[in-house]
Amino acid sequence: MLSYRQKRFIIEYLADPAHWQGCTLDPDWVDMPDRHFRNTSDNRIVKTHISDRHIKLRDNETNALLELVVDGDKIRARDETSQEVVFHRSGKYAVDPERPGVSLHPYNKHIFQILPGRHMDWDEGNLTALFLEQGAKKIRFDASGNVAYFSPTPDPLRVRKEHMQAVYNQHSAAFPSDLSNGPDLNEVKLVIAFDLALEPGLKAINSYAIFDDLQVRPKHWSDTCEFSGHDIAIPSNYRIETTWREFNISMDSDRRDWIITNAQLAKRAFDMAPSSWKESSDLHSENILAGIEKGARVAAFNGTAWRMGVYEANHAHLIANNARYFFGGIFNMSGRDYLAINHDENMFILGVNEEKLRIARHALSATQEVDGKIIAELPGIAKQLKFLRTPPDKRGGISPQLNF
Repeated sequence: MLSYRQKRFIIEYLADPAHWQGCTLDPDWVDMPDRHFRNTSDNRIVKTHISDRHIKLRDNETNALLELVVDGDKIRARDETSQEVVFHRSGKYAVDPERPGVSLHPYNKHIFQILPGRHMDWDEGNLTALFLEQGAKKIRFDASGNVAYFSPTPDPLRVRKEHMQAVYNQHSAAFPSDLSNGPDLNEVKLVIAFDLALEPGLKAINSYAIFDDLQVRPKHWSDTCEFSGHDIAIPSNYRIETTWREFNISMDSDRRDWIITNAQLAKRAFDMAPSSWKESSDLHSENILAGIEKGARVAAFNGTAWRMGVYEANHAHLIANNARYFFGGIFNMSGRDYLAINHDENMFILGVNEEKLRIARHALSATQEVDGKIIAELPGIAKQLKFLRTPPDKRGGISPQLNF
């Protein structure tokens, strides 16, 4: 479970522009359905670990792909053009499908290992894959000594990659995976999605519990520090890739600036002197707007003016959650325009872009004015409301019936 200390660390880490660097989106990632699995990289080859017996290899130099599956006593190998070969683990026989482009022939292991190209061993399949220039691949199955040769990747695939790389310029922040008591991938994913509101609609199912009615249901959670589940959907507004040493958070330049801006504001607020606010887990709109309109005026990383406050209250996680719903749900603000983060047991930050705050106040005032006119024009309603506002001991008679 994420601690408040870890949450603050994640936000402060993302706030530092020095932790971000330019990168190019791998175009295959856009269409790759298994991108949420763990990825490791060695010798310019990315290995996607779908399971212990199922992997995918992608050569960064040529964009060539190989999918390898251990299926009982058989090993299946398939490339990006659906060329396939199947080997028996014992090496007794090999099946070469009737597809052009795949050939089989014996090859000395020691000679194979010194061939030019990029090698990748897979112990589970007892094989070595070799990626050659122009997208060709070779696989040596040690049990039989045979080598499968896959013809080069068609030019259109490589051209598509070059085009996509020109379009998808990204920015990436790397989190070292060896940090002492550092956050893990899922915790960073949650803070970005929910606390920094980059993707508040991201599906995340908490761990299950038995409730009073003896029903087993996911635990309720209002704050990322209450989340202990692991069923978190793949984000669409940013991406995460892992290696043995780190995991990388990547997104476009607009969202990168959004994250840095909000994270820097939050970091500044961590050190602000807390001001008082009425303790409540059900703040009404007037409380939220009136409170933040009196907040400190600060300039953000992107040059915009914000109003901010740090508040202390019991059930701060519920208040912060209500504020996110109020600004993000009722006023339909983007996460780039507001910030509502519970950053300690009973502390939370609230910040709103000053221009968006002015628009929200105007919209709320206009709504209240319209509501007031509608109520005033209802037959007899003004007299009845006046009666209801009169203390009961001074009314006299029976309360009139309200008819709407």
